[in-house]
Amino acid sequence: MMRRFILGSVLALAVSVVVQAGQLQTGFFKNIDAGAMGGLSMSRMWGLEAKDKLWKPGGWLGAYILFPVADNLYLRPEVNFTMRGYRYSYTNESDLHNDRSNASLDLNYLDFPLLLQFAVPIDEKLTPEIFLGPVVSRNISAVARTKVGETLTSNEADNIRKIDLGIVAGVRIPYRGRFYINLRGGFGILSVIDVEHPPEKRNLWLIAGGEYCF
Repeated sequence: MMRRFILGSVLALAVSVVVQAGQLQTGFFKNIDAGAMGGLSMSRMWGLEAKDKLWKPGGWLGAYILFPVADNLYLRPEVNFTMRGYRYSYTNESDLHNDRSNASLDLNYLDFPLLLQFAVPIDEKLTPEIFLGPVVSRNISAVARTKVGETLTSNEADNIRKIDLGIVAGVRIPYRGRFYINLRGGFGILSVIDVEHPPEKRNLWLIAGGEYCF
């Protein structure tokens, strides 16, 4: 239920961004573009205490606006819903058969990247656009899950940092008409765990998806 509410809220916000951009298509704002994005994410942790963490699949959904700053340079603010976290597999020492158990940390974030975007012409038919910039993320849910044999347990994680800071970089490649392929990656610079002496575990994610410019 919470996940549906979050996705619905992001969709409503994306529609609002697009409508507002459409209403500004006059005067100084006539060159403003807006669009929606979505795709799949893969996430894990990076840091000295995250070497044994595995990649975890998830999803990504958002919207953006392109403001022209200079010739071939745009300011690209975004709002995104991104699923992050990690998986972990370990030997269950309490099991007589030494079966491996699985654990995961499911983290959902609202991301607010502020990116610079510019084109890099390769030839007449292909002009990918590169974007790079900081991101402020707000954690909106955190659930720790453990599976031992057939028993699955899940609990809310209450020690996750609410605000994360990071860097996002990627490229959008023209596909057809107003459709683009969007490839990006990002990493957090703050520890995911919010305690006095936090372990060195920070967010790391990769995304592949599509983008439509209205």
